[in-house]
Amino acid sequence: MARLRDQIFPGRHIKIPVLLLGVFAWCIVLFFYGAVMYTDAPYKPCDSGNYCGKTGRPHSRETYEDWKSWEGLLFASWPFGMLASFGLSRLRKQPPAY
Repeated sequence: MARLRDQIFPGRHIKIPVLLLGVFAWCIVLFFYGAVMYTDAPYKPCDSGNYCGKTGRPHSRETYEDWKSWEGLLFASWPFGMLASFGLSRLRKQPPAY
């Protein structure tokens, strides 16, 4: 494990890269979760009192609220994921400290 860490982040303390990797992984998993679970999104109110997706299929209010929660969490998390991605790229480009 130590050799892999030294290959990826040579001469770096492990806490910061692991934290950045965790934040970035969270955002990627969150994004793909929504892509799989809410394939018919975005949802909007229909005439029938339910919510319809982009294909016109009706969805329940619970599904709509779940989707809105996921959307809010994604929008709140995504900037941190981008910052983590930028931080990881900067850490990898820096020469090792001797």
